[in-house]
Amino acid sequence: MNWFLVMSIVGAALGMFQYGYNIGSVNAPEEELKQFLNSSIIHRHNVKLSEEWIKTCFSAIVSIFVIGGMIGSLSGSFLANKFGRKHGMLYAQVLTIFGASLMGCCKEFESYEMLLIGRFLVGLSSGIFTGLSPLYIVEVSPIKVRGAAGTINQLGVTLGMLSAMVLGNKSVLGGSQLWPVLFSFSALPCLIQCVLLVFMTETPRYLILSNKNIEKGTLALRKLHNKENVEFEVEELQNEESTKVKESKTSVWSLIKSSELRLSLFVCICLQLSKAFCGMIALHYYSTSFFEGGGMTTENSQFGNIPFLPK
Repeated sequence: MNWFLVMSIVGAALGMFQYGYNIGSVNAPEEELKQFLNSSIIHRHNVKLSEEWIKTCFSAIVSIFVIGGMIGSLSGSFLANKFGRKHGMLYAQVLTIFGASLMGCCKEFESYEMLLIGRFLVGLSSGIFTGLSPLYIVEVSPIKVRGAAGTINQLGVTLGMLSAMVLGNKSVLGGSQLWPVLFSFSALPCLIQCVLLVFMTETPRYLILSNKNIEKGTLALRKLHNKENVEFEVEELQNEESTKVKESKTSVWSLIKSSELRLSLFVCICLQLSKAFCGMIALHYYSTSFFEGGGMTTENSQFGNIPFLPK
């Protein structure tokens, strides 16, 4: 693997880092967010919320990220095919910058709406990255390292969540004054990726098959694979496209009706459902309050999210 390929893979994985970061960023500063919601509503509407309503509002802040992610994930395919993998990621980062700016300024303006809209926008961009980042990494990686490179996506998510848990501690950025900085911090990897995208190439597959630009696709393959003779790779991509044209298109309904694929489809659905029903998603967002409910202090409950740190 040459430096240009490594830079391209790391650059694309920064999108998944932001995804993981925005999942974990609301966990540790939960109490500060609840106090902000209550104080902003008192300040603007002269109404004090009950404890149940504060919990409901906090849940809305958590959930709106997921709603944005769902919409964004459905939009990833359109962006990838319409604008390309590289430019699709760049356009997604516009949403991230705008969302991070809104979240960073919400406390100054006493605006819970800015926090909600910001969370929704970073959810949109994170959902887009769940499609574009893995697609880009797979398409730029040579076959011999494609499997290993694909694992970088999950590593990016994990590192993002870990960073959010560490920075979200009260002694770092999770305190009553600095938690807006914690939320706006997602703009940093966003800006780094935007800089890297300037030097990164579009994927050879998109250039050759979608843009029909064999010259640029060949140049991209030479830079990514670090060799001059890439005629075999170009021919392989072209053969793949011709085979795809000959194959009949498969709809969702035909996939459901297929007896040969029914068992595989059932296994995939069960795997996805098990991930949701095992409680892992709830731990991502509410583990701090879970620890507090178990008798831990607020300080220790935040450290409980990061097992390798001293309590």
